[in-house]
Amino acid sequence: MDIIAIGASIGVAVGLGVLTYISKMQKGEKFDAQKLIKSGIVGALIGGIASTSGYTLTAENYQSYLVTNAGAVAIAYQLVNLSIRTIKEKL
Repeated sequence: MDIIAIGASIGVAVGLGVLTYISKMQKGEKFDAQKLIKSGIVGALIGGIASTSGYTLTAENYQSYLVTNAGAVAIAYQLVNLSIRTIKEKL
């Protein structure tokens, strides 16, 4: 398991969370630590999946890894939110 790849995925996820928060802060939304923590968890899962699939982060592929992870994290985060909302509505 490539710990650096997982760390990079967490960094991408938290970075996306912070950028999203900054854009929403300008619209009056308050900081929600739960969303940032959820982003980090999703990033760790995406990095873990990539790492266990045999993907290794190297100096040659770090840019494509980060860009690919950003897309994967954004999609996975939205799926997690949709799932949570669906479950809450059914309870």
